[in-house]
Amino acid sequence: MSDRETISFDISAEMALTLREAVESGDYQSRDDVLRDALQDWQLRRQQFGLTDTKSAELWDRGIASGPPGNTDGAFAGTHAEHDAGFKRKYVRRWRRLLRVKSDL
Repeated sequence: MSDRETISFDISAEMALTLREAVESGDYQSRDDVLRDALQDWQLRRQQFGLTDTKSAELWDRGIASGPPGNTDGAFAGTHAEHDAGFKRKYVRRWRRLLRVKSDL
């Protein structure tokens, strides 16, 4: 039994253009790869931060209700480090995949 499933869905013309450009630029081998990578990123964000649409909406409402922001100097230092680490993992994974594809040629 295969561990893959074919799914068909509609996307906007703008999203379709983005898919084509990602493949034509050489960043990805196929549209499937673009979508697979996007879904993996989405899953990772949900796992790392435990965010669902309901939780995101709840956090947004709490933030609005808390009033105007205060002094945020240095408040995002840890967030930037986490983002940089996630960004690096994503592109290392992408380069490894590209190298694997090229070595198979």
